[in-house]
Amino acid sequence: MIEESQTALNSGNRETAVALLESASKNNPADATPWLKQAQLHFDADNYPAAIQAADEAMKREPANKQAKAIAVVASLRVAIRAISDMSQDSMLRGSNRSEAERLARALRETLAQDQLVPLEDLQAKSKTKAKPRSTGKTESAPAAQPASAGTPASQPKPAAAPAAGGSPFSTLK
Repeated sequence: MIEESQTALNSGNRETAVALLESASKNNPADATPWLKQAQLHFDADNYPAAIQAADEAMKREPANKQAKAIAVVASLRVAIRAISDMSQDSMLRGSNRSEAERLARALRETLAQDQLVPLEDLQAKSKTKAKPRSTGKTESAPAAQPASAGTPASQPKPAAAPAAGGSPFSTLK
């Protein structure tokens, strides 16, 4: 079934490939391979929550599987980055939540060796589609969330390269 799923994927039928991998995981519940392939398919489709879940299932079967760990880590980071970006765009970060988010953002920037977590294009696209905020009658507005940097200006990030099918998600972090 795994070979059939690869054939379906090669012919552009991703849904069939996922269904075949789900069947393969049910037919051989101890095998990590179908779960790992599902994780990679979901990751490649930017469905990070499903990628994390499938990678976790693969790690239950093969705890030392580096590809499953890589998919789970990178997908989790991307979910966290999206959430931070959404919250900062909506000015929902206040008080201790803001401090915690800034700490997490700093840790992510240091771990990923990036000056900026969200590509500028993503922020610009989001601001174009975002509706204007309603007036609350207040004369002061909350300042936008600023990255906590050490005084160095953020450089233009490189766009993330799409990982090759079956490739390691960590290859995009180089």
